[in-house]
Amino acid sequence: MKKKQDLLSRNRGRWLLRFLKMKLTAILTFLVFVSFGNGFSQVKMSVRFANTDIRTAIATMEEKSDYIFLYKDEIFDFSKRVTADFRDAGFDEVLQSFCDQTNVNYEVRERQIILTERLVSPGLEDSNVQQDRRQVTGTVRDSRGQPLPGVTVLVKGTTTGTVSNMDGTFQLMIPANAE
Repeated sequence: MKKKQDLLSRNRGRWLLRFLKMKLTAILTFLVFVSFGNGFSQVKMSVRFANTDIRTAIATMEEKSDYIFLYKDEIFDFSKRVTADFRDAGFDEVLQSFCDQTNVNYEVRERQIILTERLVSPGLEDSNVQQDRRQVTGTVRDSRGQPLPGVTVLVKGTTTGTVSNMDGTFQLMIPANAE
């Protein structure tokens, strides 16, 4: 009988240690899920833009969220104003409203919001837009004919440019009078 008690008392220490490890693992797993659960669509914000200029609207959204906005000045018509009124709305809803009013697209990469020019679908273009810009596409290749990803393509004499994708292809809207 005494041998059984000694065996149980020795094993009880191991079982207690295993139980404590499992408990700690469960708590840490829960904390990880809670901290990563606050994603892009779950960020809530209240903003009011009443005929606000674009730069102020972007600065306000940056202050009220953890996101940083990246954009080129030439994609915006800074004479336009933004109007919106959101209370406890999702950040994606506020951002989509802003993009619709300013005619830009957005892409989320970690904590960065990349704003890009919205390309107009064929047949829906304004005649002035059609005359001012044209689309250039191509593929960047090395001396052996292999596609080169990640190559910067710039319009000569401007800061307008893009980067080739994984297949080496690129697409760029350029001014009609560009070389």
